[in-house]
Amino acid sequence: MTRISITTDIPARLDRLPWSRFHLLVVVALGVTWILDGLEVTIVGSIGPVLQNSRTLGLSAQEIGSAGSAYVIGAVVGALLFGSQNRYPASDETRVTRYWTPSGPRL
Repeated sequence: MTRISITTDIPARLDRLPWSRFHLLVVVALGVTWILDGLEVTIVGSIGPVLQNSRTLGLSAQEIGSAGSAYVIGAVVGALLFGSQNRYPASDETRVTRYWTPSGPRL
């Protein structure tokens, strides 16, 4: 098997780009998202044993796992549905109500 070597100057070109306000906003947005995701995982992980206690809900490990799976599936479906909202030029109120009505995505 022969290995083909590809030479490119794309990384060097990207390094020469000037740092702009857009880059700062992307870094801040990613940092905030990273912090919130870590907080969310910590909270969900710490309430599992509390929910198994018989004085609270008394859930089994399987029920807590199913709830966690439903949580992740809901996050993915929400990201897929609401992430495509930027395709429609409309006000914020119309964007939200578009998905809460039966004919929403067809508008």
